This record gives sequence, structure tokens and C-alpha cells, in this order.
Amino acid sequence: MSFAHVSRCWRAKMGATRKLTLLYFAECAGKDGTAFPTNRHVAKRTGLSVSAVAKARRWLVEWGYLEVVEDRIGRSQLVRVYPEGDAGTIPDNVVALKPGFGGP
Repeated sequence: MSFAHVSRCWRAKMGATRKLTLLYFAECAGKDGTAFPTNRHVAKRTGLSVSAVAKARRWLVEWGYLEVVEDRIGRSQLVRVYPEGDAGTIPDNVVALKPGFGGP
């Protein structure tokens, strides 16, 4: 577990399902920020449905909170956790908002 990753995830501005999913990935992450739990495992540990975790995971990747590093054999992917959404830029289909005016 990376305590630094978990503590920084609490500041992320997002809904509860997404935040809980991000927090679990951060808890699983090693010092390098990578983790590889399956959606089913995340769902079992968080009490969320598998479909809710899958949807949250896709959103977290799209917004740069998770980065897929490697597809693994089976149902898991190696992902890197970015608590502040540093993995990429805002998707092209989204209008950026000024700080304090809403957002993800």
C-alpha cells in the first residue's frame, strides 16, 4: 500500500463510486504507484457492483487518474495511479472549467 497515494486520493473531486474505486487502487499500489486488481476483486472489497467498478475504472482512465501500463493475462491490467489526475490531459470531448466552477 502506498500511504502517500491514498492520502492524496482523498482530495480528488469526484463522485463516491469513482473515489472509492480510486482509493482501492491506491491502496493496492506499490511504491511505484502500480496495481493490478481485477474489477471483480475491487467490487468484492468495496461492496460495489462489478459493473459500477468497470464504469468508474473507465472514467478514471479517461480523466488521467489511472493509466493502463500493461494488459495482463486474464482479467486484470497493470495500472498506475495518479491521485491528482496527472496521467494525461482533459479528453477532447470535454470543455475545461475554471477552478472553482465544477468539474469531474
